[in-house]
Amino acid sequence: MSGTNNNKDGRIMNDTYIYMLLEYGEVDLAHMVAQKWKENDGTNWNTDENWLRFYWQQMLLAVNTIHEERIVHSDLKPANFMLVKGSLKLIDFGIAKAIMSDTTNIQRDSQVGTLNYMSPEAFMWNEHDANGNTIKCGRPSDIWSLGCILYQMVYGKTPFADYKTFWAKFKVITDRNHKISYDPLPNIWLIDLMKKCLAWDRNKRWRIPQLLQHPFLVPPMPRELPPSDCTSA
Repeated sequence: MSGTNNNKDGRIMNDTYIYMLLEYGEVDLAHMVAQKWKENDGTNWNTDENWLRFYWQQMLLAVNTIHEERIVHSDLKPANFMLVKGSLKLIDFGIAKAIMSDTTNIQRDSQVGTLNYMSPEAFMWNEHDANGNTIKCGRPSDIWSLGCILYQMVYGKTPFADYKTFWAKFKVITDRNHKISYDPLPNIWLIDLMKKCLAWDRNKRWRIPQLLQHPFLVPPMPRELPPSDCTSA
């Protein structure tokens, strides 16, 4: 085609149009998880830990990339992780927001996110905590969402899926005394990992560099045991 120019970033330009070449995503994580459960008739499947480790690590690395650039995604959910040639890639930055260089949080004008994956602070935006500080969102909000996704990969549903209305979800998610239920698993480090992501207090949630070194991903020495509160629901 005459008058065209190929660019290194995948754009093809001519005098009239710019064509953008994008990677093709075969399937998203939501469909992958649904298929896992369909194969087991919707019952608890024998948790494939290698499958979990493989995709969980890729999720962490993807989110860590944007966090290092001071970007909070704010709408992490299985449908926003796309499988491209065997690797998960993060998509849909429609409501992502940058963190200013002198802060650790972002301020929004309204609640954002997908209900089953929204953190307590995302529900309580612009309210004040017990110390009178304005509640804001930041990287820990994305960690909470990742924890909800991992919970869904393990149990087939999100931690708050049984609460059907907005107000029912709001009540339990914003209640610091609400206890998330964890059914027993053969690997109790996996329960510990979910708890590290789903701590109600955002300051107690592990950050991604810590999660990448968690014993579920990096198996501990045989004698090393997880916290006692991970041995039962």
